Amino acid sequence: MGWDALSSTLPYGPMWRMHRRWFQSSFLAKHVFANYRPLQTRTAHRLLLGFLKYPEEYMAHIRKFSANLAMEIGYGHVPDDHFTNLVREVVETAVAAAPPPSSSFDLFPFLKYVPDWVPGAGFKRKYTRIRKVVHELHERSPGLLKDSEARHHQLSALSFFMLAMVLYPEVFQKAQAEIDRVIGRERLPDFGDRDSLPYLECVIQEVYRCVILNNLFVA
Repeated sequence: MGWDALSSTLPYGPMWRMHRRWFQSSFLAKHVFANYRPLQTRTAHRLLLGFLKYPEEYMAHIRKFSANLAMEIGYGHVPDDHFTNLVREVVETAVAAAPPPSSSFDLFPFLKYVPDWVPGAGFKRKYTRIRKVVHELHERSPGLLKDSEARHHQLSALSFFMLAMVLYPEVFQKAQAEIDRVIGRERLPDFGDRDSLPYLECVIQEVYRCVILNNLFVA
């Protein structure tokens, strides 16, 4: 499927160590977190504006938010709609097919020699199409697959949060009441308010915990 440059599936070696250094210097160093906050705030405000204007398209807004955030952090620009759709197609196909290391072609290498015209070989035609899409993404933005991993986790976390708030309205009401009490209704919360919102912080951490467990189960 073209996952050769995916950081999580690289074999141990010089390339893997280089990716690890890039990741640690860009995301794990504590001093870099503050650099991303203005970008995160700006992108979150665009997401909320989309919810207000077209609430029925909430999943499209979440996908766009995830793609914009990953691309702006990684490459300093907002992707166009065509690029966002390509990323969505790759991520959705990857999730549906199983994690890259355990896809059908990894488990049964002989399948890659099956002709496309053979009845039942639709899976190969689909993966061939995705390989071309991945190649186009590489050409337009080298290293994108590394950002696609982060994008998938963002998408999962936001989707799970919205589902949890619908299923547990009492939790939503308590979190909203805390925000109204601490922040008021004159402005939106920001990173500086996080320590003053302990209940909301617990909700966020629970969402992260469930998303991680779900990804491990799928994997």
